[in-house]
This record gives sequence, structure tokens and C-alpha cells, in this order.
Amino acid sequence: MQYATVWGFIISQRKIWLFWEMCVYMNKSIKHTVFVGVIVLLLYLVASLFHSTLWSDIFASMCSSLAAVIIFFFIFTSDAPHFNPNFILIGLSVLLWAVADILWAFYAIVLHQDPSGIEIISLLYCGTNIFLVLSTILFCVFKFQKWDSIQLIVDSIFITVAIIWLLWILLFDKQYSALGFLSQDSIINTLSIITDVVQLIVITIWYLSIRAGKIPIFFRIVSGAIFFYSILDLFYFYSIWKSTYTPNTLLDFGYAATLLGLAVGTKLFYVQFPTGYKIQSKSNSNIGHLYKGILMFAAPILVVIFKGFVWFDLFFFGVLILFHETFSSYIQTSVNNMALLEREQTLNQDLEMRISERTHNLQQKNEELIYLSEHDQLTGLYNRRYFIQRLDQLVNAAAPNKKIALLLWNIDRLKGINDTYGQSVGDKLIAAIAMRVNNLTEEKDTLARLGGDEFVLALE
Repeated sequence: MQYATVWGFIISQRKIWLFWEMCVYMNKSIKHTVFVGVIVLLLYLVASLFHSTLWSDIFASMCSSLAAVIIFFFIFTSDAPHFNPNFILIGLSVLLWAVADILWAFYAIVLHQDPSGIEIISLLYCGTNIFLVLSTILFCVFKFQKWDSIQLIVDSIFITVAIIWLLWILLFDKQYSALGFLSQDSIINTLSIITDVVQLIVITIWYLSIRAGKIPIFFRIVSGAIFFYSILDLFYFYSIWKSTYTPNTLLDFGYAATLLGLAVGTKLFYVQFPTGYKIQSKSNSNIGHLYKGILMFAAPILVVIFKGFVWFDLFFFGVLILFHETFSSYIQTSVNNMALLEREQTLNQDLEMRISERTHNLQQKNEELIYLSEHDQLTGLYNRRYFIQRLDQLVNAAAPNKKIALLLWNIDRLKGINDTYGQSVGDKLIAAIAMRVNNLTEEKDTLARLGGDEFVLALE
């Protein structure tokens, strides 16, 4: 029986060890999955360049699936006390894209059908946009709460107008007939376009509004991936409108690269902050000297590159940038002045507090000095100096028929007590007698120790 118990214990320990080795192996394997994803991405690029539809569909599904696996692995294996909702939404968006890619490959390879007309696939791709925009808005809502609201409103207005006008020029050629494409197309594609524009605006506002602090590398990668994903998606719908879209080209390779970028950003987040990331109050701010408004000049530069010199558009962007710079400078100056004023008030309050503390300490010291100058240290009674001053006051203030009595006494045989029992016992005797006599006196009486064993009591 004991042998079976020991053997069972050894087997259980062996199982635990094998399970631990398996977990370690899985952890090492998932870390190398990012490298595998890059290899698959490069293979997808080669297949796209050689126009291999079969291998392009396979590698596209593998890229998105690997990205989803990486994201959810680090979400569910981290030591964070709670799941980060932003990365959960990002993981769901990548997962939906992976499912859509798998269905696309299934319809194209197995069923030999055109996947572009399958509504469920379009719905899954749209779900990716929805979860990404929810993740972006969730992060920015939390982040913007700690920023200066006036500067944020100004940045939001001017950046939103600039982006919408830029998209109106580049994608729609400023043709109102192009809006008919949105009304005639499915509501899924329209919703995808709207979410792309919202993501572009929100991320651009967030990035260009940062004037102080450093952005963590994982934030840069994730936000950059979402930003370029939105640009690629808008270009996809532009090519659909122009009837120039071809599957498994560099555009689809860009999609796969952005999904893998989201996975890499998620991996960096959980590697750098395994127990959770706390946004510090001074990590980023829209108040400071770091100004990125010059990047707004990218809008007129893009217009010149793709549409040539259109003076009205250049004038519009110039006025927009000028007004944004003017309002921003005024707001930054006002905020800095308010900060200086608050700092000065804080310094003044601190100075007043210190002066008050010093004054209070000096008053206490003065009171202590006055007490020491008027009282006997051994008995706590008034000393000779104070008693003489008090007696003069009583005599000068006394009425003609008023009498003042003085009682003087000393302690007999105190020297013998000191010689026999020591000076400390004699001091205790003096203090005890002083306390007893003091308890018998009234408040108007003045009891003092003249020195040694001599006491005096003035009675009015």
C-alpha cells in the first residue's frame, strides 16, 4: 500500500514537471511566433508579387491568424490584475479579420466562388473596423480627461477640418457625385468608411496634440498600425469606387502588415508591463513646448503631390494652419501664465506658512524664556526676581488702608538631610514642601522661593 502511494506521488510529480516543461516550451514557441509571422508576411509579399492567388490566400490567412494568436496569448497569460480592454478589442478585431481571411480562402480555393460578394465576409471585415475604432476611442476618452480641454477642442476642430478636406480632395476629387457611391453602396461599406475616417481623426488629434512627454514604443506601434490600416482601408474603398481593386496585391499585403504590427505592439506592451500599465499624470500632455503642428503642412504637400498646385486648396490649408497656430499660441501662453500664477501662489502660501511657523516657534521660545526668567526650576514657584517685581506692583497699587502680609520661612535641618541622604533627596523634599504650600494658597497670593531653603508668601 505504501509502495503504491509513493509510486503514485512520483507519477503525479512527473506529470507536473512535464506540464511545466510544456508551458515553458509554449512560452518560447509563442515568442518565436512573431518571427514566424514576419516570415509568413514576406512569403505573402512574394506570392502577391508573383500573382499567385492560391498561396496569397493561404499566407494571408496565416498572417492574420498568427496575429490573433499572439495577441490573445499575451492577454490571457499576463500577470496583470485585470484584462486591458483596449487590447481585448484589438484582439477581437484581428480575430474577425482572420476569420474573414479564412472564409475568403475557403470560398476562393475550395468552393471556387468570388468571395467579394459574400456578405458575411464583408460583415467580418467591417467588424474589424468597429472594434478598432472602439479601442481607439476608449483609449483617447481616458487619456483626454487629463488634458487641457480648451486646447484639445481647438486641436480637434482644426485637425478634423483639415483631414476631412484632405480626404475630400484626394478620395472624392471634390465631386458631390462621389457621395452617391456611399448612398448606393451597402451600409456595411459605408460604416467601414466612417470608422476609418473617425480613426484617422482621433489618432491624428491624439498624436499632434501631444506637446510634452514621451510616447511608449508599444503605443507608437499600435497607433501607427491602426492609422495606416485606416489609410489602406480608405484606399481600398477608393479603388472599389474606381473599379481598380485587385485582390492579393500590395494593398492586401499592407493589411497583413498592419495586423502583424498590432500583434507586435501588444507583445511589447505585455513584455514591458507584465503587471499592467498605469498612465502617469505627466506621461503625456497637450500643454508644453513640443509642438507638432508643423506636421499639418503634410496636408497641402499631399495635395500638391497628387493633385498639383490648386491655389484655393493651398490657401485654405494655409489659413487653417495660421489660425490653428494663433489660437494654440494664445492658449499655451494663457495656460503657462496660469501655471506660473498658481506656482507663485503656492510659493507665497508656502512662504507664509513657514513665516507663521517661525513666528509661532519664536513666540513659544519667548514664552519659555519668560517662564524660565520668572520661575524656579526646582519647585516651579516664582523666583526671587519676579517676587520683588510683584511686591513692588502690590505696594504701588495698594490702597492706603490696605495691608500686605509677608510670610518668610525656611526648612530646618535641610543640611543634615543633604549630608545624610544626598542632595537629590533634599531637592525632592524642597519640591514636595513647595507643592504642599502652593496647594494651600489662593490665586491672588504670590508664593516664591527666594533661594536654597528659603520661601516667601505675599498675602493681600
